Amino acid sequence: SLEPWCTWGGMSTADPGALGVLLAELIDDAALFPPGDAPLTEAVPAHLVLDASAHSGLLGRFLCPVSRLPDLKPLLDEDEDLRLGLIADTGLDGLLAAFDAVDGDDRLILETAEIRHPGERLDVLEDQLPYGVEAYIEIAPADMRSLLPTLSGRELLHAKLRTGGLAAEAFPTPLAVAE
Repeated sequence: SLEPWCTWGGMSTADPGALGVLLAELIDDAALFPPGDAPLTEAVPAHLVLDASAHSGLLGRFLCPVSRLPDLKPLLDEDEDLRLGLIADTGLDGLLAAFDAVDGDDRLILETAEIRHPGERLDVLEDQLPYGVEAYIEIAPADMRSLLPTLSGRELLHAKLRTGGLAAEAFPTPLAVAE
């Protein structure tokens, strides 16, 4: 529930004020990912209900793995729209194909894409990124020094520090994060 985030200091999401601006779209909906692991058939309708609620100002985009995109589309009515962030669990080629699949569907409003750093193919991603879409390039702390400079000067590509996962080794130490 978003209830603890909805009021603070007497301000609510209905009164945007300074706090409302600060908290706007603070929470992307990652219901499909651990620890929630919600079924897609439950996560999409729940997101749409929350997006139409009084707390919608706090809600960001719905995050969907590229591999689940074909299953997501039938869950939307013709008059529904969904602000979307794609998570590239299929690699760069799968993400590029997903850009085409989303482009042909007016219900899907693609805002972001997240992908592990594609190495030498970073230029391909940048060249084929749809207009208005920002990409977050995931970099492991161990690779930060070598890969972060590859994003320099790229307006729509942003670094994302990997700080966890399903295996213990995916969690960097506080010192690695601080560096």
